[in-house]
Amino acid sequence: MAEGTKQKFFPALTGVRALAAILVFLTHFGYVLFAWAPAWVQRYCNELSIGLPMFFVLTGFLITIRYFDGFELSMKWAKKYWISRAARLYPMYFIFTTLAFVYWYFN
Repeated sequence: MAEGTKQKFFPALTGVRALAAILVFLTHFGYVLFAWAPAWVQRYCNELSIGLPMFFVLTGFLITIRYFDGFELSMKWAKKYWISRAARLYPMYFIFTTLAFVYWYFN
């Protein structure tokens, strides 16, 4: 594939990854969200664990596609990579951790 036509963003895969993330969420929190539901609904939510391998495979593929062309085996590149990953992940981690502690404090 020519350099000008190489695609770095895959909307369809991003949607599938979002679906996988929702499945992971329902697997972990289905017992809270569906506490009112019949037992078969709760068991169904517990079996949605296919979302985790889907999410990791798709995320690994998308990260590889994004960073493969600029990869260097050097500490400078590794530092830049880890800083950019932390900048993407830490804000959401901070928000959800804060919300969890606020919820825990008041309950």
